[in-house]
Amino acid sequence: MLKVTIGRREIFLIIVCPEMTNTKDCTYWILIIIENLITCLALVQITRLIRVFGKTSLFHKNLVRISQALLITFYPNAVGRVVITIYESGILAYDGNVISNVLLSCACFVRVWAMNSLILYFPSVIIERIFASKYITDYEKLPRPWICRVVIPSVHIVSIVTAVTNMLGYCNEIIASILIAAFFLIYCTTFITIYRRDSTKLRNLDRNLVQKKVIYTLSTKFQLKENLKVMKILMHQSIVEAVNTVIGCSLFILTKTVLVNNSQWIPAAHVLSDMCFAISFCMIALVYMVALGEVRLRFFPSWSSKIRDMHGTHSINEHRGASDAYFKQLTNAW
Repeated sequence: MLKVTIGRREIFLIIVCPEMTNTKDCTYWILIIIENLITCLALVQITRLIRVFGKTSLFHKNLVRISQALLITFYPNAVGRVVITIYESGILAYDGNVISNVLLSCACFVRVWAMNSLILYFPSVIIERIFASKYITDYEKLPRPWICRVVIPSVHIVSIVTAVTNMLGYCNEIIASILIAAFFLIYCTTFITIYRRDSTKLRNLDRNLVQKKVIYTLSTKFQLKENLKVMKILMHQSIVEAVNTVIGCSLFILTKTVLVNNSQWIPAAHVLSDMCFAISFCMIALVYMVALGEVRLRFFPSWSSKIRDMHGTHSINEHRGASDAYFKQLTNAW
């Protein structure tokens, strides 16, 4: 961690001090190259996904807008990471003047802000899915844009406040890393729980195990099926992100505890931690792209085909006999 002074305020920057970086270490440069390649891949996938998001009907508009608001933060994050890498590797000498301090502080602020936005992405999606379950009968029909208008600004405000708090030294980094890893495990568990709950509701409707006062179940069944399609994708996302985040946080904690006296390993551990952060954005975009059929994973053909088919021919087969079920419900109601 580097401590700089701007005016009378001390600011703590989460970067590797240039004097600790061995520019002749091949391992460090190999990891930097790999991280940059992953970042470039993430930029390509995110750009494609933002474009495809505007054309898809699989995801609700609120979920699309929330996801786009997060993914866009990766662009300034990539610029900030380039600036930090230039200083860490000694390509641009750090002389401690005001310009260097302001530039580094802005780059680190953008990085922490983007990281906090990623942490809050899954809670925002959970909130959106809770509203989708609450308004199960007409959520697809009525857009309710106020949901994303409340969620998106709230996420950015909380991200900015926590980023400023972190840079001013009011946050313990080790405790924060442990909490972040725990939060992602909770997110993963929450998505699995919601998915299983909605699956149980759908099975009860299919078996007619519902209360007698619930007469019109056709629209509810359709909405539940649509929710389950989206929840399955988000559940896969949360599982991948939970594993990746635990690894990244563990590496960051190592740099502050076990490796604190081994300066030769701290830069490599920091780069691996930053690499996990880039992978997180890349995996979020990749799972969405596979679900939308824009990317085909040949080494996981059955998994990718199942996700793609969830909104293909399978959804058409689900509606066979829908008119008969509708008239049957009308008859029972009469």
